[in-house]
Amino acid sequence: MTVRRLEHLPAQLPADLLYAGYAIDVDVREQGNGRHMGRMDRDVTIVVDYSTFPDVGNVASQQCLKVMHYDEDAGEWEELPTIVDTDAKTLTARTGGFSSLITVHSPTSTIGNYAQPSVPSVDINVDLFTGSASYVYPIDVPVGRAGLGPNLAVSYNSGIVDSMRGRLTPQASW
Repeated sequence: MTVRRLEHLPAQLPADLLYAGYAIDVDVREQGNGRHMGRMDRDVTIVVDYSTFPDVGNVASQQCLKVMHYDEDAGEWEELPTIVDTDAKTLTARTGGFSSLITVHSPTSTIGNYAQPSVPSVDINVDLFTGSASYVYPIDVPVGRAGLGPNLAVSYNSGIVDSMRGRLTPQASW
């Protein structure tokens, strides 16, 4: 078995994960013929000491640390069930597959889900004559019988504050 520090990750991490700075490549070979073994017959326990990791934060942030394994056959990262011991500053995980192992900050932990909520994007339209800004944000509503349903939206128009005067003298109210 050969263990070496990884300089470059073999694949992009999923968007919601942050690399925590610890990555190794584990190369396990059969005795005798030296053939690469990607998977073991039994799981192996991996213990990572994270006491020297930069920016691990408080106990809640430490609970978000995870160990991941790169599945070469599938070509993607696999999150391993990870036990975080905040007193001993260790991560413990079990795996039967070997290649690249890394530590990441995950938005989910045993104490909550800290994933960034969906931030809607809207196009803001600016009237070049009056200078007013407006936008419409549609609200998805489940369809009813026969596919019928209301079209709901939240809208904003900064020109509304001009009220009746804005119709007579179209300019922004400053």
